[in-house]
Amino acid sequence: MRNNKKIDDQIRLAILNSYLHGNKGKYTIEKENGISRGSIRKWLRIFGLEDKPFPLYMKDKAVSTGTEDVSSEEDITSLKVRIKQLESELKRAEMARDVYDCMIDLAEEKYHIKVRKNSDVK
Repeated sequence: MRNNKKIDDQIRLAILNSYLHGNKGKYTIEKENGISRGSIRKWLRIFGLEDKPFPLYMKDKAVSTGTEDVSSEEDITSLKVRIKQLESELKRAEMARDVYDCMIDLAEEKYHIKVRKNSDVK
């Protein structure tokens, strides 16, 4: 049966205060005070109060859905592909740098032209 009793705003705020500054969860506070489930969430919204942050230890215990696992696996595979792509681009850039160095060396030897900047001269 539903118990539709009116609760004074001061009592509501006292319950919210005990929830926000205590270590108990919403459901426990609601059960202890004999109020319906979801009341604390509704009162937080009515009074414009922020809910307390989700504790880190509960985040670890939170039930994960299967879609999160699938998306994280997809993310991992796409990141691995991206890493391989970047490694190949890096290899090409290093090879191009080596070719340019070789070309400069050949030009300096064959044509006796100083291509590289001499940093000692002022």
